[in-house]
This record gives sequence, structure tokens and C-alpha cells, in this order.
Amino acid sequence: MGGGSCSVFLKYSLSCLTSLGFCIYLVLNAPDISACLNAIVFAGIFFSIIEIASVYSGGSNEIIQLEKHPVWKIRGIVRCVAQLVGCLLAIHGVIILFGAPVLHAVSETFSLSFLLTLLCCGRAFVSLGPNALYSLLTARRVGGVSEGEVRAVLVLFGAWIGALPIPLDWDRPWQTWPLTCTIGALLGEAAASIYLLRQCGSKRPLLH
Repeated sequence: MGGGSCSVFLKYSLSCLTSLGFCIYLVLNAPDISACLNAIVFAGIFFSIIEIASVYSGGSNEIIQLEKHPVWKIRGIVRCVAQLVGCLLAIHGVIILFGAPVLHAVSETFSLSFLLTLLCCGRAFVSLGPNALYSLLTARRVGGVSEGEVRAVLVLFGAWIGALPIPLDWDRPWQTWPLTCTIGALLGEAAASIYLLRQCGSKRPLLH
């Protein structure tokens, strides 16, 4: 196994284990919502660190090629941050449209929005720079999908499925908003990592 393949394997394996670890933590610490919210924010940051380490070790599995000139100039960083803020606001708005509280539980809703933004968009910006959204939307397909698409679909689907237990009258601490959605999103991240790891092992291109 080459250095790049090893880095990719470590990236997806660590992402999967991290997702499951945070799920267990949230379930066990559900009565302490403050600790859970801190863990949700930390999870988003930790996944970004995994992506940064993977990119700098040559383990990014995105096949889109970066521009020849350095991406991480001041202007590029500002563009990435601005687009991430836009993604955060868009995801936050969608969560509210799907029924999240508007006037109360603001920090809870923001924590979920923050995590979803970093999982679905933040990691793509780390790998592809300020043109990440454009690259993912306009790339030509050859019977495959991008890593960002796989992760976004499974993470968002997991978050949506995670909302289903909230209205049930089981009175369990883990039913507190937004724990079930967060757990669903993290399980979606774990599923995406397993799928991408299998794709990597089979040598199938994700994106061209």
C-alpha cells in the first residue's frame, strides 16, 4: 500500500471511528445538553482537522486538480470563509423550514447547522480551495460521483432520518433537540467513510 493509499485509508477509517465515537458520547451524555452542544461543535472542528491533515499528507481522494498557483492566499481564504458562512446560513434556514425552533433552542439549532456545514461543505473547501462549490457542480461525470457528493447526501439524509424519533413520546434524554439529528448525521458520515473506503479499495474513480 503506497503512501497516498495509506493516507486515504487512515482518513476514512479515522472519520468512521470518530463519527461512531461521538455518537456514543452523545447518547451517554444526553442529559447534559450543554456538554453535548460543545461536543457537536468540537466534532465539526475535528473532522476539518482530519481533512487538513489528509490533504497535506497527500491523502485527499478528490480527483479534481487544484490550480497550479497557491490556493491558500489571503484572498482565497476570505472567499472560502465567505462561502462557508453562506452555506451555514443556507443550511440553518433549511433546518428551520423543516421545523426547527426559531425563537428558542437557538444554540442547539446553530450547533447542528455548524456541524452539517463543516461535514458537507467545509471538508470540500479544505480539499479543493475557494473553487470547491464550482468544481463539484460543474465537473464531468464518468460513471462516478465525487467524495463531497457522497458525504453530503448521506450526512443530510442521516440528519433527516434522525428527526423521526423526536416527536415520539418515549421521554428519553437522547430525544432532545438536536441530538437525534446530530447522531443521524454522524452515522451518515460513518456510512460515507465506509463507502468511500470500499470505492478506494476497488480503485473506482469517484470523479473526473
